[in-house]
Amino acid sequence: MARNATAGWTRIAVWAAAAAAVANGLLLSGAYIRGRAQASLEAQVTNLRNNLTTLTELQASRRSQLDGDLAAAEARVQAAQSAMPPVETALDVFRVGYALAANSNVVVTSVRRESSEVKDTSIGPVEITTHRVTATGALDACLAYLGSLESLGRGLGLAGVSIQPGPGECSADVLTLGRP
Repeated sequence: MARNATAGWTRIAVWAAAAAAVANGLLLSGAYIRGRAQASLEAQVTNLRNNLTTLTELQASRRSQLDGDLAAAEARVQAAQSAMPPVETALDVFRVGYALAANSNVVVTSVRRESSEVKDTSIGPVEITTHRVTATGALDACLAYLGSLESLGRGLGLAGVSIQPGPGECSADVLTLGRP
């Protein structure tokens, strides 16, 4: 019976050692899994930080490029606005029409205001005023007169030009542009 008692204690000790070994194995495997998970998370954090740095650099580069594009666009708008005369100082088509006629050997038969409208453009509102100018004279004189009107340049343009050589009549819509 003493032998059975010793064998019983031995079995209990073996079972206790086996249970401790299993518990130890479970703890070690948990620690191993946690260590791998931590290493994986650290690698992901490193990748995310690298990506954030790259994105920040790209954003700064793109912002710098967009700021440059915006400055260039604003400069173009400013140049266009400064080239556009205000309506108050726009070309006096009546006065200029008659003055150019004397130099071109034509007789201005009428200058009348046809229309005026304000349009929204990329540089802001622009007022377009249309005057109908009609003159009589020889074909060369009419051509010279219309050329003189057209060459006045900034803030003025011609449209609807009509030349009738037979009766010696020429007409054009003179468009003036200005800022309201």
